[in-house]
Amino acid sequence: MQKIFFHKTVNLDNPLKELLSISVDESIQYKIEFNGMRAIGSIIIHGEYDDGQKRNTFHENIDLDVLAQFEKIEDKRDFHM
Repeated sequence: MQKIFFHKTVNLDNPLKELLSISVDESIQYKIEFNGMRAIGSIIIHGEYDDGQKRNTFHENIDLDVLAQFEKIEDKRDFHM
C-alpha cells in the first residue's frame, strides 16, 4: 500500500494561545470505475482554541477526488483514505 502525506495549514482569525480541541472526520464514498477506484468526499477538521481573551472555534473542509488505477492497487478491499 502506498501512503500519500498531505499537509494543510488552517488560518485562524486570531493569534493562538492554546489549542483546546481538534478533531478530524471524513465523509468519503468509494466507487469502482472502469480503470480504477475513486474516492470522493471531504475531510473535515474542526476544533476550539483560546486566543487569550475568549474561546474561538474553527472549521475547515478539504474536498478530495482521488483515482487509484487498478494496476497500482494490490487489493481493492484495502483501498481507503
